[in-house]
Amino acid sequence: MLSLNYDSVFHLPVLFYGYWFLFVLITLIAAVSVYTDAKRQRRCALGIWPIWWGAAALVGPIVGVGLYWALHHSTLRIEAERQ
Repeated sequence: MLSLNYDSVFHLPVLFYGYWFLFVLITLIAAVSVYTDAKRQRRCALGIWPIWWGAAALVGPIVGVGLYWALHHSTLRIEAERQ
């Protein structure tokens, strides 16, 4: 049975805000990393500017970083450049 006392109730907000802080921190690091990597590329995929790749990674970190990786660093890009 779940019993709530002062110690367990006090730790819930700390854990909640701690997880959110880590999520925001990791998202910011990912967005800055995508932006700086996009600036170093000779040519960004689909003609999208680096600032928009960074914004995509900031707004939707999993989808934004995943799409950026797939279009710039995966074997999909290597195959597209050969054709």
